[in-house]
Amino acid sequence: MGLNAVLAWKYYEGKGLRKNFKKAFIYMEASAEEGDVDSKVTLAYFYKKGIGTKRNIKKAISLWEEAAEKNSPEALYNLGVHYLQGSKKSLDIKKAIYFLSKAGFQGDADSLEILGEIYLFGRDIAVNESLALKYFKKAAKKGNALAQRNLGSMYYHGEGIRTNYKQAFKWWMEAYKNGDVSSAYDLGLCYLDGEGVEKNISKAKEMFAIASKKGDKRAKEELSNMFI
Repeated sequence: MGLNAVLAWKYYEGKGLRKNFKKAFIYMEASAEEGDVDSKVTLAYFYKKGIGTKRNIKKAISLWEEAAEKNSPEALYNLGVHYLQGSKKSLDIKKAIYFLSKAGFQGDADSLEILGEIYLFGRDIAVNESLALKYFKKAAKKGNALAQRNLGSMYYHGEGIRTNYKQAFKWWMEAYKNGDVSSAYDLGLCYLDGEGVEKNISKAKEMFAIASKKGDKRAKEELSNMFI
């Protein structure tokens, strides 16, 4: 990391220097102009959010494209998301898949997870459960909690693969351990019905209570039924 990038982050985070977004932008721009790929990605973020400068999506895209030419996984991911979730004019599923696939090839777990969702839910493309399973597996093994939850659901419901409650429980537990509280409801069902794990009403209540506290109405209903 060059001096300009160091100063940019100091001004952005307020570490060692008083926080100043305009100066953070100036130094990050200077670093990007020096050819630093990470700085180009960060500068694109500044333009996207309007940090230290006026919001400018076109400039953000241009910077992501420059960084993507250097195979920056983060730039490739951002371009993929832009073409997947942007305005109606920018929506382009083929470009989204192209950039997310390139990022995923480099091991970006978030890109792999999104690719899984695209093929599982048919986001402007034909549903392909086999491909969805493939991408979720790759992302799940890299610790992506959302992919782990989705993989658990595919095993539980037999989507693209034979139903396997033990695998469903395993991946839901991994997702829960990685911070995906929504998986607590699924784990509660497993404990309640003895699917993939030994039946344990106490653990079921515990999981439902955790999910309920986070606003899961299904978990709240299960708890109510258990105390009738």
